[in-house]
Amino acid sequence: MLRLEFAALALFACSATSLAQAAGGCTDTPITWTISSNYTDPDYGPLLSAFTGDQPDSSGITFYAPSGGKVSVLARLNICGRSPSYDATLQLGSGRAFNLSLANSIDNSYGKFPPSTSFLNQSGSGAKGSPSSLLNVRDIMWCQNNGHPNGCTFYTRFTSAVTGTDGQIYHLRMESTGSIPLGAPQDSTANCLYANSPVKVVFTPAALDPSQKDTYVVTPVLQGINTGTGWVAPTSTAGCPATTTTGTWPSAVGVLILDGTGNSYNYGQYNVPFKFVIRNQ
Repeated sequence: MLRLEFAALALFACSATSLAQAAGGCTDTPITWTISSNYTDPDYGPLLSAFTGDQPDSSGITFYAPSGGKVSVLARLNICGRSPSYDATLQLGSGRAFNLSLANSIDNSYGKFPPSTSFLNQSGSGAKGSPSSLLNVRDIMWCQNNGHPNGCTFYTRFTSAVTGTDGQIYHLRMESTGSIPLGAPQDSTANCLYANSPVKVVFTPAALDPSQKDTYVVTPVLQGINTGTGWVAPTSTAGCPATTTTGTWPSAVGVLILDGTGNSYNYGQYNVPFKFVIRNQ
């Protein structure tokens, strides 16, 4: 699994591109973002997505593109600033939404419970104007920035922001210790009881993709052990509370954390498979 070292991050901040951006006049790259209601995992087979869109076509795919006015969609690659994150971000305002299902619980070691098992119609802003309808893939431009302009596969972090029926904002996170650590601290409870699933990003440059656009296919890595006759739970993370496991394996392991509580409130781990396809607009 590829790792991005802090020295490399510092190099990016000092690159000619970053210096030019810092001088002003930079505009984050607009992107399109699709959410699939189902997809086929190459190692397992057909899966239903935990994230679904608000306007699926006949194949179950929902398409989001930047827009303004009464329908507000912010979809971008974050390339600006002295230390750009290169994250891919989808944030929805009025007129569009996505849904998150947490029906498939894996573990709740900390005895906390979210307000519901479904976060429906996520759009607009949450409490105090905080974004409550956000999807974010960390440093999605890793390939281009690390000498792989012709495409590569790498593993990174994912987070989202959703609002519960209690009005509070929650974050569904995937941040395995094997992910690329790009400056953000890891929550100590996020990998309890199991190590979260990093997300796999397959990058194909425009010249090699049928769309003729830079394309990123994002799916979580399924956790579990294939015994040859079935799948069983992986080894639990050392130091986590003892618990009885539930759910099915293999699983795309994500943790739900209440906004503003740091690493104190793990609201359980869930099986949250999904597929996003992100392209330069």
